[in-house]
Amino acid sequence: MKPVAWRVKDFADGWILCHTLKQAKREADGAGNLIEPLFLGGDLVGTKEAAKILRTKKSNFVRDHASSRNFPTPISELACGRIWLKQDVQRYAKWHLVHKDR
Repeated sequence: MKPVAWRVKDFADGWILCHTLKQAKREADGAGNLIEPLFLGGDLVGTKEAAKILRTKKSNFVRDHASSRNFPTPISELACGRIWLKQDVQRYAKWHLVHKDR
């Protein structure tokens, strides 16, 4: 499956969205910044899917995770709710497992 875009981690401001890998590499500027491909399809999740990834109820997810300052920023907020990249939610879930009892 071919990526539809690329994103570059900008440690000062968050993420930079790029349309080509060449543009992403230029944005990364050789500084070792993380470059990730973005795919469409199963890579987007809403509240229900994010709650399932975190193995919690939808209402608890919104209260305990989506409102947390450590939770990823949604890529969009629609009338049906917030939308996240699945890989961001999965990364947070791994981080949360390590840090939840601290």
